[in-house]
Parts: sequence; C-alpha cells; structure tokens
Amino acid sequence: MVYDLEKISAFYSDLSLRIAEVKNALKRPLTLSEKILYTHLYDRSVIMGKERITGYTGFLPDRLAMQDATAQMALLQFMMTGRQKSALPASVHCDHLIISDLGADQDLKRAKDKNSEVYEFLSSVCRKYGFNYWKPGAGSFTRLQADLVDLALVLHAEHGGGNNSTFTMRVTSSTETDIYSAVTSAIGSLKGPLHGGANLRVLDMMENIKQNVKDWKDTGEVENYLLKILNREAFDFSGKIYGVGHAVYTISDPRAILLKEKARELAAESGKLDEYELYSLVEERTPEVFRKFKGEQTSKVVCINVDFYSGFVYSCIGIDCNRKGADKSILW
Repeated sequence: MVYDLEKISAFYSDLSLRIAEVKNALKRPLTLSEKILYTHLYDRSVIMGKERITGYTGFLPDRLAMQDATAQMALLQFMMTGRQKSALPASVHCDHLIISDLGADQDLKRAKDKNSEVYEFLSSVCRKYGFNYWKPGAGSFTRLQADLVDLALVLHAEHGGGNNSTFTMRVTSSTETDIYSAVTSAIGSLKGPLHGGANLRVLDMMENIKQNVKDWKDTGEVENYLLKILNREAFDFSGKIYGVGHAVYTISDPRAILLKEKARELAAESGKLDEYELYSLVEERTPEVFRKFKGEQTSKVVCINVDFYSGFVYSCIGIDCNRKGADKSILW
C-alpha cells in the first residue's frame, strides 16, 4: 500500500484543535460520532451556528474501501486524473458481484467465471496504483470461525480492572484527553512482551514441541520434553511452560474451558485435530510434570489460562498472532 503518509500525519497532528473548534461552534460536548464526522468535514464553516447539517456536504476521509461493482468507474476516473498513487489507503473488495444462490463454492465459481474480465481489470489497476485488492472469496469465514472470534474477544476482555492496559487507559483518560489518545496508550502498553504476546509464546513453544517430540501421542515422550523445558534444557531455556498459570485464576480458568470446547470443533473443521490433541495432552500432563519437577509433596495446583488455546484458535482462522496483543487491541 502506497499513500501520502505526511498528509495523513498532518491531518491528525491538529486533531485536538479541530475538536475544540467544533465544540466552540456548537457550545456543547460532542459524541464520538460527532468528533469523527465533524473533524473530517471538508469545510467546517458549515457547522457554525448550526446544531445539525442539512443537505449535502463534503468530507475528507482517512481511508477508502470500494466494492467491485462501483470500483470500476471509480478507478477509471482515478486513472484519468494522471495521478500515480492514491493519497489515501484504499482497497477494492470483490464480494458484491457474487450472487448467493446455489451455495458458497458454486456461487464463487460462477462469479469468477462470469466476472473474470472485471476482476482482471480491478486487480491490474490495484497493482499499478498501490491499492489493496481483495480477490473474490478473500476474507470469507465460516460461521464457526466467526463465532470463535466473537468468543475470543469477549474472553480476552479485561477482568477485575487491574491489568496493565486497563490501568493505562484509566490513567490516560483521567486527564480528560481525547478517546484516541486514551485507546492508543492502552494499546501501547500491550506491545511489551510482558503483557501482550502470551499466546504467541505458546505457539512458539508448541511449534518447538512438535519438532522435537516424534510421537505426539506418546505420553511419556511428551512428559519428558516438558520436564526438559522446566529444567531449562529445551525451547527458550527460560524454565517456563507458557499458557499455564494465572494470578487470579489459580485453580481453573473458566475462559480457557470455554475456548477449549470450541477449539476442538475448529480443529476438526480446519484439519488440525492431531495438533489439537497434542495441545490437550500437554494441558493434561503439565500438572503431573510440574509436581515431579517441584517434588512429590507439593500441593500447588497449576492450570492452563486462556492464552494456551487462543493462539491455536487464531492460527486455525488465519489471524496473524505476530501482532502482539492483537486480541486485546481490537477490544480497545
């Protein structure tokens, strides 16, 4: 994606001043929707002395998303301007010309056959001018995948109000700053590996286990490798089994229980049941391995937390877990 980053940065550099200007014009506080719309007006003088705008008006958008049916004319007009790149992040999504009739697979095939010339034109123009191009069928998710994303986001919502990102947002918002700055600060606190990225570490650990355990169903071999991890002899030599233990959920994590139930269904749908069974075996044997590591008399109870299965779920759906804290960032 190529776009005028300086132009976009300049727009947001004085955002607070434009919000103040609109507040002064309307003589009252603004809703979030009003802050977004009024500060993106092409001509803000239209709101002076008015409570509501009537008729047509122009806006300065941050991003342009086009569907395949109307994008054809929009791109032809863009090509006639002589510009070599878009001033804004822009994308074309080829989903509007797909007619729902015979079923997903047949409808998609028919759309590709019938509209091949349109799709070829859109993709070539997007490549030349730097627009994002979403081909027919891209971004399509099953009902189970959609339900899993909803479930994961709810389960990752902050609990108790004491976590780093919640605390950061509360402190920032207490200064009466704007919502953008408060959310940005909360997301920023998630970037550090000690808060965000827990499920990424689980994925890395499980990938290491898959590479070094020959028989994923051999309980003894899995236990021996987990013991090596605890003894700092394997994986990242930290002595940690990631995704296990929690400061609040010390006996069981109800979020992990709910996510695990759906994770198995998703694994079956994605053809990753063997991998899921390995996760399940690691979960099952970790308390026993931990007991051996600490000594037979230990009474400490360990259980998995929500991050143990969340990375696996995201990978089945196709969400990039390398974006640390992506789940909580979406919530903010």
